[in-house]
Amino acid sequence: MTRLAIIGMGPRGLYALENLLIQLSANNLEIEIFIFESSDHPGSGNVWHQQQPESNWINITERELSGITARPGFTFANITFEAFPSYHDWCNFNLVPSENDKFPPRSKLGKYLHERFKAIAQNFKSSSLFNFIETDITEVDYQDNKIIIKSKANLWSFDDLLLTIGHQPTKLSDQIEQWKAHADRNENLKVFDSPYPVNTLSELRGCTELTIGIRGFGLAMIDVMRYLVINNYGNFKVINPSTLETVYYKTQPQHLKLIPFSLDGLPLAPKPLNEIIDTWYQPKGQELAYFKSSLETAAQESIAANSLDFLIAPIAKIASRVFNDLKEKSVSHSMNKDEIETQIKSWLKDENYKHVVFQDETIATYKLIQAYIDMALGNAKVSLDYCVWQVWRHCQPSLYEAFSHAQVKKQIIKKVI
Repeated sequence: MTRLAIIGMGPRGLYALENLLIQLSANNLEIEIFIFESSDHPGSGNVWHQQQPESNWINITERELSGITARPGFTFANITFEAFPSYHDWCNFNLVPSENDKFPPRSKLGKYLHERFKAIAQNFKSSSLFNFIETDITEVDYQDNKIIIKSKANLWSFDDLLLTIGHQPTKLSDQIEQWKAHADRNENLKVFDSPYPVNTLSELRGCTELTIGIRGFGLAMIDVMRYLVINNYGNFKVINPSTLETVYYKTQPQHLKLIPFSLDGLPLAPKPLNEIIDTWYQPKGQELAYFKSSLETAAQESIAANSLDFLIAPIAKIASRVFNDLKEKSVSHSMNKDEIETQIKSWLKDENYKHVVFQDETIATYKLIQAYIDMALGNAKVSLDYCVWQVWRHCQPSLYEAFSHAQVKKQIIKKVI
């Protein structure tokens, strides 16, 4: 009987496992499946682990998790597997378009994913066709038409292998290496070379006299910041439910100073407050189809790409239509759709390009954050850059689907990223 190994049982591994079993069921086939996962929460993996702090939020709205659809019921090896509900049904999600979007903790989605995996694993019980092994795999080799998989203590032989290993460690930059070496020579300094898991920063939470530099001004910075400041000394409180305006309050004296920094010093811009405002930036069905087909064509032409025009042209075309349709909601201008499209292309090719329709990024950081918040609330005229970002969010799933196995030069992949 064919033996298959799956290394990694986070969300990707779970998705692959479900589809594999459904296809095997449809074709009345049986194979032996071995799953190797180092986390004690298969289905969720490390990124969505249930035991992480509640301060770690998902960076997309709960509304957008509608894509996590139900798993249908099926029969495999004379075992009946009941259907499993969609994420929205599982958590009884209900939100009217005018209500503020919510960002759930990652642990909540992790619980759902883990329960979805357990629903499969428990059905197999003692079946020899399904084996879960909690371990780290250290080596994969190919010998005599067999795939050899090794851990520190064991080895196994398989006919086929699926790698769904998710996030992998990266090489430390020269700057971080220099900082670590400097900290080793100074006992009053410490460098954390990764923000995750944020629990590794627990020793810093009890300090009331501390200055912490945070390299980066993006999503990971928010996770680190929230983890460090939500403790026995203080917390955040929403003071305006309609806009989610929030203050930080202290219950005990604390002199903790966080100093984020980045290459350009520019802050994140928030997503629209609710579904109604978000629909301002929604591409039409035929626009998304055009965007995807443009990328699919470029993705299969290895010589296509010495520039990013194949990506910039379709996104500029869609965003220019959206911005033009905003009319009085956008910043004042006298351009037609084609002229707007030209501005977008110029800006996407040169991040230093300036025009009155783009937000002035040279103003004070706090004022810049407030400007983007006002756009997200629908309380300020929308700048062209903010519009393009929101359109891009809606196009991104199509990019992933069309460009996952692109046959283009590495330099182009890097530029796309």
